[in-house]
Amino acid sequence: TINIMHPRCTFIRDPARDKQQGAALMIMLIIMVLGSAAFLVSALNSSSLQIERDKKTADALAQAKDALIGYAITYGDIHLGEVHGYLPCPDMNGGNPEGSAEANCGNQNISQIGRLPWRTLDLTTLRDGNGECLWYAVSGTYKNNPKTGLMNWDTNGQLQTYATDGTTRIDSNNNQVIAVIFSPGLTQAGQNRSGSGAPIC
Repeated sequence: TINIMHPRCTFIRDPARDKQQGAALMIMLIIMVLGSAAFLVSALNSSSLQIERDKKTADALAQAKDALIGYAITYGDIHLGEVHGYLPCPDMNGGNPEGSAEANCGNQNISQIGRLPWRTLDLTTLRDGNGECLWYAVSGTYKNNPKTGLMNWDTNGQLQTYATDGTTRIDSNNNQVIAVIFSPGLTQAGQNRSGSGAPIC
């Protein structure tokens, strides 16, 4: 029997190198933590900003709604001999002055769209969370000029609302919308919202 002895290898560790590897690992860990923290803070800031924008938009829409309802329920008091319920025409051209409802908005019983006539409604300029002025559509059967042939408590609106799929009607034929106030959001590529001579909106 022959015994063959294998030589043993002995490794000598370099303490300085161990410290360098530990420091590099620590630096990588710090970078990862800082990156994660920056991403989280950025996401929270973005979410917080969106919530603030949404709140501002909701407040502006609520003020506009209240003003339009007030206009409709006092219309007959302010315009002697007229019935209540009529709504102003939109500001379709930057008004004269801007924010004023058009004196005449198209043909009888034809709905119109434009910017909210904030001046006519005794409001300040109402803007959404993106800084854009509010828009407004009014049913042709509710606009004040030219008026519909018959206005009473059950006059039907002409605007129809759909669910987000774009096909499902939300309202029935006997319960259509008389006006819509909406926030246009940021200007999209290719859009021109400058109007003609409209320095405010």
